[in-house]
Amino acid sequence: AMWNDPKLDSFIKKAQARDLKVYVTFKSFNSSTIESITKSDTAQKNFIANAIFLANSKNLDGVNIDFEYVGSPSDAARDGFTRLITNLSIELKRQIPGSTLTIDTYLVSGSDKGLFNIPLLSEHTDAFVIMGYDMHTPNGSSGPISAMGGPTNIVGYVQNYLEKTDASKLILAVPYYGYDWPRNPDLQTGSDNVKTLPYAEIAQVSKGLQLSWDETSQTPFYTYKENGLE
Repeated sequence: AMWNDPKLDSFIKKAQARDLKVYVTFKSFNSSTIESITKSDTAQKNFIANAIFLANSKNLDGVNIDFEYVGSPSDAARDGFTRLITNLSIELKRQIPGSTLTIDTYLVSGSDKGLFNIPLLSEHTDAFVIMGYDMHTPNGSSGPISAMGGPTNIVGYVQNYLEKTDASKLILAVPYYGYDWPRNPDLQTGSDNVKTLPYAEIAQVSKGLQLSWDETSQTPFYTYKENGLE
């Protein structure tokens, strides 16, 4: 419904009139779906044809791929993903000259052997959008979601990428949100008790609070009490 809404066309034209690039993102968070696409030549051809058709139909500036595989993919899936991106890039550039192809990748993808073969993908990708966040999540303990220092940090992860591709190929995506972890010992740690706060809300709420600084992770944080609980 959103894709066919005339308001979307108007929105895209308004953005492009202001020299903003507009891309369509194709995403899958299902490992089985990703495997089925990467291992099948027919599925790849269909995906590429549909992706370019959609980008063309709205006169968009490019394509972004957000395939978030969880676990350890097979070599066949890894090689298949590289083949998918290679063929998508060739056909996208042929049909939409000047268009851009980017891939969203994990922080650890610069060193881990996951779905993304960074050196090979770099040859057919305009940029990797590194998801530089969620180093701590609602499902675990509290802590910095994008640490700049400490044993594991953004700088180190990006350095791993730089050993495999050029800096011009990297876009670091940063978190404009935070998590609110309860410190009440009577509440169990878990995503049900953790709130996600957008940056605007954090900025507004923290105006009247004393910000603290974590020297190890090089990140700010704050604590507060609500109904007597911290």
